[in-house]
Amino acid sequence: MKLYMTNILKNSFFAPFLSFLLFAPLNTHAYLDPGTGSYIIQVLIASAVSVLFLTKIYWRKVTFVISNAFKKVSRRQNNDENKQDS
Repeated sequence: MKLYMTNILKNSFFAPFLSFLLFAPLNTHAYLDPGTGSYIIQVLIASAVSVLFLTKIYWRKVTFVISNAFKKVSRRQNNDENKQDS
């Protein structure tokens, strides 16, 4: 069990998460007013729109790279078939 815990603590992702769980208070008595909730929703919507916009911008580049990769594979297959026929 001790070895397992040291492996978890060595991982850079689990150490901050585990420390947050250990040191976070159980009762926080915090209040989130409607303005805060509205701001969180606004940030989520803006993030989604920005991801869609970036996808729109880079879509041609991504499809160009993928189509060229498949063209190279089909050219190799055609060359291999031509070599086998001769």
